[in-house]
This record gives sequence, structure tokens and C-alpha cells, in this order.
Amino acid sequence: MTTNINKTGDYVLTNCYLFENAANQEEQVFNAVRAQFNKEFIPAAIETEKMRSGGLILGTREVVISILRQGYPNFYIVTRVVGHYLYVSIVATVEERIFSTYDIFARETLVSYYQACVSCLQNALSLLGLKEYTGHFKGITQDENKPQKQ
Repeated sequence: MTTNINKTGDYVLTNCYLFENAANQEEQVFNAVRAQFNKEFIPAAIETEKMRSGGLILGTREVVISILRQGYPNFYIVTRVVGHYLYVSIVATVEERIFSTYDIFARETLVSYYQACVSCLQNALSLLGLKEYTGHFKGITQDENKPQKQ
């Protein structure tokens, strides 16, 4: 999915997945993604980094998986646990000029690399045995949403 996100004309590419009863597998996603990128020979540095999320006062530092390759925008894999659900998303912010017809070759190169990264993520999630949740969201209980001690 491509969405225009701000007045400067930047776009966001996203693919999102939801897994039920998989909250305990958030940590395993990073290792699976790294292994899958190596297995599929996708040239990129896979790292974790802390990024700011939220506003100045209530903002937090979130750990995300970064996919870094010179000449491409950074792609990020974000994982979140909500109750017993695991949410996984791959996100890229792209400048508007890439989506103009003037830069059609740059756009197609970027989109093909992004799709290779999405496929790699999907393969990693599949190898973990995660099946995408397609049912009706049942909500969570108060106890399920409490922060887990690490």
C-alpha cells in the first residue's frame, strides 16, 4: 500500500500482518529476518535501532529492525505486542520525486527491492510457523495489555 503522509509529498510503503497467540514470538522475528535475508542473498545490513515514537512529552524510544542499503531509503520492520496478538509491519518512507514519471526507473527499482524485502519478511514469518490472523478482532482483556517484565 502507498500512502501520502505529509505536505512535503513524502509517501509511505507498508505491508502489515497480524498474528493471534504469537505475542511470545516478537523476539524471534529479528533472528528469522536476518537469517532469511542471508539465505536469499538480499544485499542489506539488518540491524536493530531505537527510534522516537509519539510526541515530545509522551514519546518513547521504540526498537525497530532496520534494513539498510546504500542508494535506497531505509526500510523498517516494526513489531508490536497487543495482548496475545503480534503485529508486524514493514515500512518505507519515500520522497515524492521517486513517484513522479520523470524518475520511473528509480521508482521501479525501489519498488522491486521493497517487494523483495516484503517477500523475505513473509518467508521469515512463515518459517517461524506464524499464520496470519484473518478473523474478527476479539479485543484484549485488561490483564493482557499490561507491560511484560523483561
